[in-house]
Amino acid sequence: MSNRIPLLAPALLSLSLGLALPAAHAQSASTPLSVLSSGSQSRFYDGLIVTYRNGSTERRDPHAAAARLSMVMAAPATRTQWSSHYRQSAPSLQRVRRLAIGADLVRPNRRLSDAQLDSVMQALKADPSVAHVEPNLLLQPIRSTAMATVAAIATPPNDPASRCNGTCARRMVIWKRSHRTPPATPTAAASICCRPGSTAMAAAWWWR
Repeated sequence: MSNRIPLLAPALLSLSLGLALPAAHAQSASTPLSVLSSGSQSRFYDGLIVTYRNGSTERRDPHAAAARLSMVMAAPATRTQWSSHYRQSAPSLQRVRRLAIGADLVRPNRRLSDAQLDSVMQALKADPSVAHVEPNLLLQPIRSTAMATVAAIATPPNDPASRCNGTCARRMVIWKRSHRTPPATPTAAASICCRPGSTAMAAAWWWR
């Protein structure tokens, strides 16, 4: 009976993982993991990251950058678009501070939807002094830690050198450091195995 216990342990472990994976998958499918993964919830944005072109006055002068934001949002084309599409006035933009990446953090006076944010970004991109515009977003993981752990356990490594054959012998890959190094001769033999106490051996060499 004692000899059968080590043989049953791998089978019980495989059975436990097989039962846990469908349950974890069903739970992840029914529970929203983040706001970004839920299509039924509306997203609102309260910030933009605006990068001005190198050599422009807005890149050097904060006051010129703030004046440029007001000029873009007060343009007749921008006001007409907001009046016809959204039935409201265009938002005003406030320059908050200069970021370490050289761009400006800009906030509107109210939160914007996806379509409204796109309208503001298109208006800013049309200005010749603006090089790049993107929303100020906080990236968050969309998978839970439990699901990532289960996936890591269930996925075998894709490195051929880390797999064992039927005799539990692992291959050792030895890289030649330089093409100028003359061929070395083996001085001693060693053995490795992927399970302690196993009698399977794989020859390895210690190089001079």
